[in-house]
Amino acid sequence: MNKESSIGGFNSNIVLVIMYCVTLFLYLINGCCYFAWAIPVLVYIFENNSDLVKRQSCQAIMLFLIGAIFSFLIYLVQLALVPVTYVQYANVTLSGVRLFLTTVCSSIYIMGNVIIFILSLIAIIRVYNYNDYAMPIIGEYVSKFKKYLDKIVGNTLPEENNDGSFSSSVVSVGELTENKKYKDTKKNTNKKVTQSEKK
Repeated sequence: MNKESSIGGFNSNIVLVIMYCVTLFLYLINGCCYFAWAIPVLVYIFENNSDLVKRQSCQAIMLFLIGAIFSFLIYLVQLALVPVTYVQYANVTLSGVRLFLTTVCSSIYIMGNVIIFILSLIAIIRVYNYNDYAMPIIGEYVSKFKKYLDKIVGNTLPEENNDGSFSSSVVSVGELTENKKYKDTKKNTNKKVTQSEKK
C-alpha cells in the first residue's frame, strides 16, 4: 500500500482525515449539505498516487451524495406538508396530522444525519491507521463505483493483486488505438495467408 498521497505531499491518512472532516463539517451546515460531496470529488480527481485515497474518496462521494439526496427529499416532503403561508412566516396553526408528519420527517432527517456522522467518525479513525474501511452497504459498491469514475475521469492507478504485482483495470485511449491497429494488421495478414493458400 502506497502511504504517500500526491496531494500536497502529505501521507494518505492525513489527506483522508482532512477530507472526511471538511466534508462532514460542510454537510452539517444548513444548505451546504447538498454540495459537501464535491470535496471528495476534488480529492479523487487530484489524487494520482494512493489507491487508498482514491477508494476512500469514492466511498465518501457515495456517502455524502446519498446524504444530500436524502436531505433534499426530506426537505421536499416537509415543504409539501407545510402550507405556503407558514413558509412566509404568517401565523398559521398546523393541523394535527401535518404537525405529526412534520415531526416524523424531522426525526428521520436527524437520524440520517446521526448515521452519516457516526460512519464518518469511524472512517476517520480507521483511515488514520491506514485501514481501507468499507462502510456497511456502501462499501460493497465502492469498487464498481471507482471503476466507473476511472472511466469518466481517466486518471487510473494500478490495483495491487494478491501476489503483490499491479494491474490496471482501465486501458488508456492510446493503448486501445495501438491494440486496434495490431488487430487490423493481424486480420490483414491472416487474409493474405488464406488467399495465398487458396492459390
